[in-house]
Amino acid sequence: LPVPAVSRPYSQPAWSPDGTQLAWIVDRGGTGHQLAVYDLETAEISILIEELSGYPLQVLWGQSGILVISQGAEAEVATLYGTDGDLLFDDLAGGVNFGQYFLVTDADGKEYLGIDTDFQPPYLVDPETGISFLAEAVELYTPLAPEGLTVSLDQSGFDWVVNQPDQDSLYIRALSPSIGNFAPYLPSDPRNIAISPDGRAFVIFDLARILWRDGTMTDLPRTLPVGDGAGVMWAPLGYRVRGEVFSGQG
Repeated sequence: LPVPAVSRPYSQPAWSPDGTQLAWIVDRGGTGHQLAVYDLETAEISILIEELSGYPLQVLWGQSGILVISQGAEAEVATLYGTDGDLLFDDLAGGVNFGQYFLVTDADGKEYLGIDTDFQPPYLVDPETGISFLAEAVELYTPLAPEGLTVSLDQSGFDWVVNQPDQDSLYIRALSPSIGNFAPYLPSDPRNIAISPDGRAFVIFDLARILWRDGTMTDLPRTLPVGDGAGVMWAPLGYRVRGEVFSGQG
């Protein structure tokens, strides 16, 4: 990539839904931030947004557009831009602080902004209207095997469940005492869990490091790197609704 646009990258990149472009935040050296886009076919970088407001934290790119999560004066702001740079929605976050943001689709393929906080169950925001909704559950899956196993939080909120096609559910924390208070972290970058491309196996890469396939657990090699930033990747992951979506408005 040309040096000027990546000399001060300020976020992890976000892939476009069709996998042909990347977007990320650029630090202009203390004078502000921009949103850059790289096109793989043309090998060109363009600055989509010349000046981002607030203190940018994260970029998400979905069917609805490009979301920039920023820290504002009093709360986080989730601003939605079109792929042409047009402003589509000022703020979808609605006054959240310390939120975790990710994209979720329902059974009809409709996309929502998922927001998870420590103070309430995860909820979904319609990017077209800003209206919030709740889901029976949100599950982690790989688009390479959409009918394979998935991982979701059970309704009691106490354990993460591996949902297996035509088989009984499997509770992750029941696999081993060493797994403890496991949760996929962060929703936007769940590096402590991975699902195989065939959707039949998963890896836990936390305090415990195990491979599960067909009911058998195998400890991962002790020689694997440890420490901050260490994680696991196996197949692309996404989030989708498990069950129904219903109104979150009181």
